[in-house]
Amino acid sequence: EAFKGEAAFAASGSTAQILNDSTYVFVTGGLKSRFFKSTNNGDSWTEVVLPYYPGESIGPYSMCFSNETSGVMVGGDYLDPTLRMNTCFYTTDGGESWINAENSVRGYRSCVYFTNSVYYACGNNGIDFSLNGGLDWIPFADGPFFSLTSTKDKLIATTRFGTIAMFDLIEVEE
Repeated sequence: EAFKGEAAFAASGSTAQILNDSTYVFVTGGLKSRFFKSTNNGDSWTEVVLPYYPGESIGPYSMCFSNETSGVMVGGDYLDPTLRMNTCFYTTDGGESWINAENSVRGYRSCVYFTNSVYYACGNNGIDFSLNGGLDWIPFADGPFFSLTSTKDKLIATTRFGTIAMFDLIEVEE
């Protein structure tokens, strides 16, 4: 059951993810932020309370797992988009625990996306990227961006008024 004031934010449509044929995850925010996981096609769920401060506009706005154990969630407070504290968390244990990024994103983020061994996160004041699973973030582009996807070699970001921006993907040597 949802708590009073708990919500699933839909800023980029990326607060839920299917990890494999039977494992599903999603996050909630607002007055209570939680991570939910089912490993049996939704028959039962576990939940973890997330370390976001409670507030109507605060919590995770996007989550992305690169595999079944490693994932990143971003968000914050869209009413205070420059606030950097408690905006980005990562997990290495499938979501049982979430760790605050050491060098975080530059404020509220509405979307996190993973491609070619790199996490990208976007929000009102830019795009940041992480090469180490969400521990450290580096500025990538400035400007208001709302959601992300990619082609084989381009990062695609939605912007205001239905336009898109395209960037070369960061090349990582394996």
